Amino acid sequence: MHKWNKYISLKSCTLLQIEQQIQQRFAHYDKDPEFVKTRQRYADLHSKLAVLKSRISDFERAQDVAASGSTTAVPMDLCDLE
Repeated sequence: MHKWNKYISLKSCTLLQIEQQIQQRFAHYDKDPEFVKTRQRYADLHSKLAVLKSRISDFERAQDVAASGSTTAVPMDLCDLE
């Protein structure tokens, strides 16, 4: 059982080192104003795209309703034939 503890300890140490490397790399990018600006622009564009998709979907739904409403038959007694 002692061997397993050593293996787990070594694995934990390796994971901590990897985590520290990731944090250091992220800190490097987080301090880069160009990266932050680009990331913010991406988020803004992603939000705008979501709004556009929603509006297009609403428009298409309205078109479908209008198209199905215009094909309904009008009773003959309501038609003014004279």
